[in-house]
Amino acid sequence: MSRWVLAIGLLTIVIGVGGAGYGVWSIWNQHRLFTSARPVVARVLDHRSKDLKASGFVAKVPLVKYEYTVNQQRYTCEMVTPSELMLPDTWAEHVFDQFPIGAQTEAKYDPSDPSNAFLVAKYSVKPYLPLLVSLVISALGVGVVGEQLMNHDSPRMTTASSGALAVGAKQHHLSHARVLGVIGILGLICGAPAILHHLMVSTSPHERMGFLLEGAYGIAVITVVVRSVMGFRQGYGFGTPVVTLERPPTIGQSVSLNVVVPTQFNGTVHLNVCLKCEAKDTRLFNFSEETPNTVLLAQNIQLLESEPVSKGDEVTRTVDLIIPDHVPPSTPIASGAAIQIVWSLILTTAGSGGRKAVTEYILSVNNAPSSPEMC
Repeated sequence: MSRWVLAIGLLTIVIGVGGAGYGVWSIWNQHRLFTSARPVVARVLDHRSKDLKASGFVAKVPLVKYEYTVNQQRYTCEMVTPSELMLPDTWAEHVFDQFPIGAQTEAKYDPSDPSNAFLVAKYSVKPYLPLLVSLVISALGVGVVGEQLMNHDSPRMTTASSGALAVGAKQHHLSHARVLGVIGILGLICGAPAILHHLMVSTSPHERMGFLLEGAYGIAVITVVVRSVMGFRQGYGFGTPVVTLERPPTIGQSVSLNVVVPTQFNGTVHLNVCLKCEAKDTRLFNFSEETPNTVLLAQNIQLLESEPVSKGDEVTRTVDLIIPDHVPPSTPIASGAAIQIVWSLILTTAGSGGRKAVTEYILSVNNAPSSPEMC
């Protein structure tokens, strides 16, 4: 787990939550304006329009100049709606026909600020945009934090009852699915009410940009939920593997690896293990053009191929791994080196029905003991 990455994830969550709070306040403020606005008689003075451009869309925004009196004080305003809306060009023509020059009509003004008035109570999508964008930012932060909290980059080996060394998994094969599931559920809980509210209060002609963004948000949330479900479905059927070593792995020596995988289905199963050594760049930011993440060793060993299993069985296999003497040992955890040598053991369990689980273990590979000097 990287503390810097975790801190960035937490900061992203705070920024996203703050932005979502601002979006909720903006939605409430718009609703308050509509429900508290007071009617007043206004006289139309002039018409004009201006172009509003956003993401390739160009629309004419109608501006109707009108005057009205509140508490014996005269005010002039041009706003047709409380916010500028991305509406079809025919909307401007319709507004000019609805409010001809010289006609008297009813306007509504904000009691807390009489200079703020409007002619048509049409909800804008603008207050909903920061809410949905901030929810996406918060989801990214939750994903980063969840990934870091469930990830164990340091080697964990404990002595089992049999005397062998039990290796702790870097990450459970369903942890990604769990994180995605949490993000998807939060997205539905927080984003769906805002989208439904906008659909209920919006009036035709619809705002194009708002519905495009809401549709994109909905598709993204559904995709995350579907991926989470598929991840659980793919990994379901395999219990947490138990991996033990007869002794600590050492450069130039062989070590016996024992794998036990519980199964919860009827079918066939395949087991594959990969012993990997990589030179990894552990810096948070690396602006150089070099690519120090280099695979120094990758040994693939087929442990089991197409063996029938039943629900409640345990698949057990033992294999001897040879640690080559031309590869460097693991970098000490507290070394603080920018480029670290990381040894990992990747166990891939595949079964019938599309089941697949990948579990990674970080190993602490020791250097070969130095031989005593001859006199």
